[in-house]
Parts: sequence; structure tokens; C-alpha cells
Amino acid sequence: MDLSRLLRGSHVVGLWAIWETGVTQCLEALRVRRRITATVNDVHARDVLSRFAKFCEGQLDVRIFTSELERLHIHRLMVARHAFAHAHGLESQISQRHRTALARWIREPGSGLGVRRGKIYVASSFCESSFDAAATTLRRLIRLVRTGGRGPSA
Repeated sequence: MDLSRLLRGSHVVGLWAIWETGVTQCLEALRVRRRITATVNDVHARDVLSRFAKFCEGQLDVRIFTSELERLHIHRLMVARHAFAHAHGLESQISQRHRTALARWIREPGSGLGVRRGKIYVASSFCESSFDAAATTLRRLIRLVRTGGRGPSA
């Protein structure tokens, strides 16, 4: 058993849970404050990131991500989380769409993602960049909630 893989996989699952819950709560607070009847769950999209983005832009007139790099880090976090939470970190058990994306990201220098013997690995650099992106998103949304949804959305 590879202890670092186990610990980092757990970190990925936990970080995703914190990010998703934090974003959901912030969006709900902004929705209530602005008296918007539609909810995030009313939005149809292929995944939770797309649903959050559509709701933010369409209902709240804010951007959930300030940069493409931030969005990419969170998207990678989502795929890695699904791999560990639903497929036990086994490459063969994740969806073809995620497998294709994972293979592309692994080829990128410094992605912090890898596959060995059919098991997905995340490097500490992946955990750090994911944490930084998650913290950036949450801090901005929390600031919006605290200011009543006024101020810069980016």
C-alpha cells in the first residue's frame, strides 16, 4: 500500500467537499439576499462546475472563477475527487471523458497528476495548487456575501 497516495487521495476528497459546500452556501446566501427564486439545482449542466458557473453568471451576475487557470485547477480537483471517491483511484474505473482529460493533464509538465500500475496519483504540488485555487474562489465568494453582494465580482 502506498501511504502517500492514500493520504493525498483523502486530501483531494476532503478539499472538494469543503469547496463544493462553501460555494453552495455562498451562492445560496447571495440568492436569498437578492430575492432570486431560482436555485443552483434548477440549472441543468453536465457537471457541478458548469452548473455553478451558469447560475453565477445567469442569476447572480458574478463570475465564479477569475481566471482560466483557477477554473482548470478546480476542474482537475473535481476529476481527481471523482476518481478517488467513486473509482477507488483506479484509472480503469473512471468515465472515458475523465480518463481522456486525465491523460491530457498528465502529459503537461508540473500538473502533479500521474498513473502508475493503473492507479491515479496526485503529487503534493497538485494538492497545493488545488488548495490555492479553492481558497481563492471561496475567499472571493465569502467577501461578496459579507458585502451584500456588492463590490467587484472578480
